Amino acid sequence: MTTPRRCHFARLLPPLLALLAGGLAAASPSQGVVPDFGPNVLVFEPSMTNIQTRIDAVFRQQERSQFGSNRFALLFTPGKYDLDVQVGFYTQVLGLGQSPDEVSITGAVRCKAHAQKDGAQAAEFQRALCERLRSLKVGGGRPVRLWVADEHRYGLMPVVRKCWALRGRRPRAPYQTKYQWGYLYWALEVDGANAAEFLCLPEVSLAMSRLFLERLAACDPQAEHVVIWDQAGFHLKAGLQAVPERVHLVELPPDRPELNPVEAIGDLIKDAIGNVRWRTLEELEAAIGEELRPIYETAQRVRRLVSRPWLMEQANATARENSALTC
Repeated sequence: MTTPRRCHFARLLPPLLALLAGGLAAASPSQGVVPDFGPNVLVFEPSMTNIQTRIDAVFRQQERSQFGSNRFALLFTPGKYDLDVQVGFYTQVLGLGQSPDEVSITGAVRCKAHAQKDGAQAAEFQRALCERLRSLKVGGGRPVRLWVADEHRYGLMPVVRKCWALRGRRPRAPYQTKYQWGYLYWALEVDGANAAEFLCLPEVSLAMSRLFLERLAACDPQAEHVVIWDQAGFHLKAGLQAVPERVHLVELPPDRPELNPVEAIGDLIKDAIGNVRWRTLEELEAAIGEELRPIYETAQRVRRLVSRPWLMEQANATARENSALTC
């Protein structure tokens, strides 16, 4: 398996770095002029005294900004640096010079994604989910449907995926720079009817999350709906925001995406749309819909995706109280 080359990016990157290096070389400290590449491109020189502070500020902004719109580039001119460079979402770190050895960082350049995972907290969530479901005190003779939910961003910036190629031949993948995005919300039912609900929306926000939950509740007006999802900032939280009627929320522990079985749908989507240059979002959404059709039309596919032993055991432990959760 080999990774296709991003042809468009590969052609532009060397000239871009040459431009940056040339521009910085032309602007010597004696001139007092530094090229202005915009507020999100930070250019550092070894003589600067506030580098760590500025890097930390970018990291705090981008650490959990998985669905944010900001992009940052940290550029280091030739020299030696003693820094702890923590890299958040959508942040590039580049050394400028004629060779990689011209920029040396003593310390670390590291990504902390999910570094704060708490194994004990995850184990406790798996063990005590049944008690949490019971503590919601929902039902009252009405069926209760249990869902696991998530969302996925897609857009006209192509997804580059690995593919098979002849030995000695590096495949090329089409590429384009188009910043137009959509967001797919989805929920799969644990046991019961093993139903699936999908909804394409223009953004992720509290308003869009509420709209999706309202859509979920409307799929069965006679039932109560329990939704398990993560603690993203754009997810509604009981007690902080108004939650739609007949919807009850259970939050996953922080930084534990592996506890949510619907995370796998993201890979299915990427495999279906990867290495293709899509002209419009409508065309892309049609392709995603065809890939997901077997899931929302076939309960068996949903069952295979959500059937984690611990999840099924905890859900079925509430079968007496919640008639929709059956063994």
